[in-house]
Amino acid sequence: MLSLLFISYLAVYPPLTSAPAYPIVINEFEQNPPGADVGKEWIELYNPSDKEVDISGWTITTTHGRVTSYIIGPNTVIPAGSYYIIRLSSQWLSDEEESLILSDSFGNEVDRTPILSDLFDDFRSWQRFPNGEDTDSPSDWLFQSPTYAFSNGEAALTISTIPRGVALTIPSLQEGRWVNVTLEEAGGLPIIELKIKAKTDVDDVKIFLTRVESVPASVEEVATGEAYAYIVIEKFNLEDADILAVKISFKVENRWIVESNIDELTISLQRYSEDRWNIMPTTKIGEDVDNTYFEAETPGLSVFAITGKKLASKTASLEDISSSTPTPTPTPIPTPTPTPASKSPPEITPTPTPTPTPTPTPTPASKPVDTSISVEDLGESTSESEYFMKILPFWVILGVGVIIIGVLRRIAS
Repeated sequence: MLSLLFISYLAVYPPLTSAPAYPIVINEFEQNPPGADVGKEWIELYNPSDKEVDISGWTITTTHGRVTSYIIGPNTVIPAGSYYIIRLSSQWLSDEEESLILSDSFGNEVDRTPILSDLFDDFRSWQRFPNGEDTDSPSDWLFQSPTYAFSNGEAALTISTIPRGVALTIPSLQEGRWVNVTLEEAGGLPIIELKIKAKTDVDDVKIFLTRVESVPASVEEVATGEAYAYIVIEKFNLEDADILAVKISFKVENRWIVESNIDELTISLQRYSEDRWNIMPTTKIGEDVDNTYFEAETPGLSVFAITGKKLASKTASLEDISSSTPTPTPTPIPTPTPTPASKSPPEITPTPTPTPTPTPTPTPASKPVDTSISVEDLGESTSESEYFMKILPFWVILGVGVIIIGVLRRIAS
């Protein structure tokens, strides 16, 4: 009798069994996309196991604000090592303090996210890092650029300090995905961030960034303009052919810009490749009291120079003008032929009517003094003196004769 009662009890109340351990995890989700959220929110599930998993009838439920559940349709299978994206047609993820719960078709909880917030209204998403990591800890999650149906990365990269720079170890570069490395204040470098996007999957990448005082010996010429810094970037297990794009963010001290009289608009990153310096597209992205910040794009990694051009001087010095302006050939100025000053011929006093009073010896009229005497003038002056000396006896004899005649007249009278 008791046996029959026990069998009847088991038929009505079957024994409790533990839920199956599914490997599926909520791997990534976009909580607050840019602009209006409607139709842009999404959730990524990941199957890290080596077997496919049927998730038909499973549900995802929100926990903050208006609680909403999404039911996954029938015949939905996630293959081994694959991803499943759920795109939401309406807004039902809260931007603040949201947590998602994944349950199987029997209502058993399979996975749960920590309470997370996204107030940035951009493309970044919350994601497990390394990919699929599930230790039930908030540290399993990173807020970064979305991967959407791709791996979130396998291991954190390492940054170590070396003389005058840093060494990077990147466990994996994945095709088409950006890897961002922040280098703020690392090794005294002016580079503050390095972003790399690979064309193909590359593992165990090592990159060394070193600041040098002058152009390296391997470079045949200096970069154009005024150099703020030279940076050598060496790479291992990575070729330029493996690189799709690189973005380098760097800073320049404002004091250098002012003291070197640099035109801020000309500051750029130059790359030495194919035996010449090439200016990379460079954009100013910000500034503060001490530094101005720029970002440049480059197709590869090698030797770089941060440069700028001096402002044109508004007032050029005499030395600058003489060094920059060719000296014109002076036009010869014809020397004017000196015109001799007109001289009056010596006055000859007419013979006075003899009077009893002796006539004084006439004094030759004084001639104007010409202070600019030429050799020709001296020659002329000499001729006049000789002429005067020749006629002087005549005037003496004439004067004596006049005196004698006057004396004789007095005696006769």
